[in-house]
Amino acid sequence: MDGTINRAIGLWESWHRKQEMLESVFGSGIAAELNKEKFEFLSAGVARISPSASPDEKLVLAMLKKTTARLEKQIYPNPVLRVLRRLKSLVYDRPVQTARLRQLKADNIVSLSSELGSIGVNPERLNLEKRLDFENPRLDIAVVSAYGADHNFQMKLHMEKNDSEAYQLNGYTAMLKDPVNPEKSRSYTFDAAGGINAREAAKLLQGRSVLKHYQIGENRMGSKWLQLDFKNLDIDGKPVLKEMGADYEFNISQQVAKIASALEKWELTSARVLDGLEKGNQILLKGVGGETTFLEANAIDKQVVLRNEQGKSVAVESLVSAKKTQMEKPKSLKLTKSRKKEQSQSLVV
Repeated sequence: MDGTINRAIGLWESWHRKQEMLESVFGSGIAAELNKEKFEFLSAGVARISPSASPDEKLVLAMLKKTTARLEKQIYPNPVLRVLRRLKSLVYDRPVQTARLRQLKADNIVSLSSELGSIGVNPERLNLEKRLDFENPRLDIAVVSAYGADHNFQMKLHMEKNDSEAYQLNGYTAMLKDPVNPEKSRSYTFDAAGGINAREAAKLLQGRSVLKHYQIGENRMGSKWLQLDFKNLDIDGKPVLKEMGADYEFNISQQVAKIASALEKWELTSARVLDGLEKGNQILLKGVGGETTFLEANAIDKQVVLRNEQGKSVAVESLVSAKKTQMEKPKSLKLTKSRKKEQSQSLVV
């Protein structure tokens, strides 16, 4: 068990969540009528937690046991009935509850594994069998370096119990940490319904655009550009996830064609390059103007931008000029030893 989570407190919070749900439907006047359900809910939880309770959990459990003892006397004022109820609980109720919980956990692991797989997280790495204690209404799980070998990328999964008492994935917070300049670290909380996976989240946090495809009908697909706007923040100082639909005037093919024409690199117009840009990838241009340059999509500004290795934008005109200068530069002569014995040296251009 994660030592930072007090399951006994989670049990109490889960009951209050259930009570609030019932009161929202039937009104606040039913609180007194819920004593039996409250007693059974808390008693079952106390029985589950007690065998492996931590010292902090034992303190909370002691308070919960006082509550259940008081409720038991109210519900079963006859001492004989209380003894019979405890016997029934020990012989029948608890084994049935244990079996139900075991099945609930097994089914929940299957459903969560599917949800986690859809965002690019390997559920086997999370050890869900131990993580899902079912006492806490909410559960956060940290995942370090879920994407590639970049240890600066982290995720925190946010799960919450639904009305069936099973955990579901609400979303996750992706963090791109800058070890040199921590103040430049970036983070954003993505909703699970958005369908953005870990790879896409990492690219969005780097400021790049991603073209997302989605189904809008039985045989129809739609698409939209996604990009985090780090210039225009919300009232909490966080970036805004911009969505630009199919009617958005950003012709990536046209933008790439202009760059390809200027640099005389027509291979940039290939389907592979365009597909890579739409997926939020950087396209590496080697030896253009004597330096390494990257190509990436910027849907907010409706352009394909060029960046150097330091991440700074580079004007295509400067690359054209540098390329021209490089071509006009006279070739140097290199002096090498000849392989022929009768000739001591030769010039190789």
